[in-house]
Amino acid sequence: MYRCALGTIKTKEDLSAYYHQKRKEGKKHKIVMNALANKILQQIWSVIANEKEFEKRMVEFEKYKNQKKAIISEK
Repeated sequence: MYRCALGTIKTKEDLSAYYHQKRKEGKKHKIVMNALANKILQQIWSVIANEKEFEKRMVEFEKYKNQKKAIISEK
């Protein structure tokens, strides 16, 4: 799951923004990776348990997307 979480940082904008926000808050890399892996597992479990397709929550995504832009521009 660690490798999966690592891949999502590079490919999924919403989860990448979540990672960068938590790191900006001062959380350690491994702690955030564990939380990210847990978030991915919760999404998988929800899709299986509810027998529905995955739908990205756009409100949450937009909030993190704007924060990610701010973090990148600081570098």
